Amino acid sequence: MRKRKFSVIDIIIVVVVLATALSALIFINAMGNDGNKVEIIVNGVVFSTVNLKTDEKKEIEIKDSKGKVTNILVLENDTAYVEWATCKNQDCVHHNRISKVGESIVCLPNNVEINIIENTGVEDAAW
Repeated sequence: MRKRKFSVIDIIIVVVVLATALSALIFINAMGNDGNKVEIIVNGVVFSTVNLKTDEKKEIEIKDSKGKVTNILVLENDTAYVEWATCKNQDCVHHNRISKVGESIVCLPNNVEINIIENTGVEDAAW
């Protein structure tokens, strides 16, 4: 049985496909809309909606239904991240900062969901 070797054309095809995929990923990430609101959901209910854009570091205590603080959300440099949580695994604390519409941080043990949303201002208008 004869072993098949990669030809130059095979290598060029692989390089082109990888370069195209990487370019698409960079383009999609760069084109994502920056959000301007953070929606905090606790146990499936909106706990708070706050402005993402802030001039200074802002800490928000997220509390459960009994009033116990379960997470601390930080808004800083137009990003949001969880600085502290009571859960054991700390996945939410180690999550990257979020700032684009559709990005989220979830803390399953505490039933907390943090979403970046875009507020167009229409629903805030006084009619």
